[in-house]
Amino acid sequence: MSEALKAGVYRYLAREAPFSGEERDVVLLRRLDALLDDAGDLVGLRVDLPLVGRPLPTVTGSGWPRGWVWSPR
Repeated sequence: MSEALKAGVYRYLAREAPFSGEERDVVLLRRLDALLDDAGDLVGLRVDLPLVGRPLPTVTGSGWPRGWVWSPR
């Protein structure tokens, strides 16, 4: 769940498909809703640990693995 959320947010911040169009906010919210619906049955299995707030890192075009192509939009 957390990896799927993180991947979606990074793609959104980088304006990668399907988050590159004018409706990117709507697409993100729909995908997050779908993930939360899919994970609804996991609520009883979670461990009650305190949440740790961390800021998201800055997403830039530098540091991409070799062979990957990054083009600013």
